[in-house]
Amino acid sequence: MDEKIVHEILQDLFSSLEALETQSRATSQFLKDKGIVNEERACALSGAGGKREQRPMAGRAGEDRLSAFGSDEGC
Repeated sequence: MDEKIVHEILQDLFSSLEALETQSRATSQFLKDKGIVNEERACALSGAGGKREQRPMAGRAGEDRLSAFGSDEGC
């Protein structure tokens, strides 16, 4: 598979996941603001608490590794 195509697919995937994470955080904050869930439940709904900010960077590093792996295969 062409490395450029793989990179574009992964870029789109990670962008979509980041948008989904943003929506999840907004929903959790809304539920917390309305008193429907407490702080602990809101954190559970929105993800891994303090690790939230690490995910995009880890995802991008994973994208680079996958791109490199795909280019080694010579497909």
